[in-house]
Amino acid sequence: MQTWLSAQDHPATWIWSSKARRARTTADFVATGFERCSPTIVEDERLYLASPETLLEVIRETPDSEPTAAVIAHNPGMTYLVNLVAGEEVLDNLPTFGVARFDLPGPWSDLRFGIGRLDLLMSPKRLGSGSPQAHNRLIQD
Repeated sequence: MQTWLSAQDHPATWIWSSKARRARTTADFVATGFERCSPTIVEDERLYLASPETLLEVIRETPDSEPTAAVIAHNPGMTYLVNLVAGEEVLDNLPTFGVARFDLPGPWSDLRFGIGRLDLLMSPKRLGSGSPQAHNRLIQD
């Protein structure tokens, strides 16, 4: 996954992480994948088993100077968040280390449910399948 992350054209410059040990380990792993932009990792205790509303509240606090952000938190909140930001059910479960990348209009503070356009879904299982489609499965409107 680090190799895949390092090849992405929009690396996260800001990483929100739950304070749980496993989440923080994942945040460090993600930061290494995005090392070319030296992302800032911010731990927030609100992310532990957070509801989608709390996740959204935290993401809204991303500084406007940061063009891209990643969130490392826990299910089921993350799966609900992805579906709510997309405005429709786009997945039934965001797997461990699953990546859902959105194109969002406006500043972070204006983020609302239903306004994101899902650009990409990736997971270690999809990456490991070896198929060319797995490496960048774009979601079509």
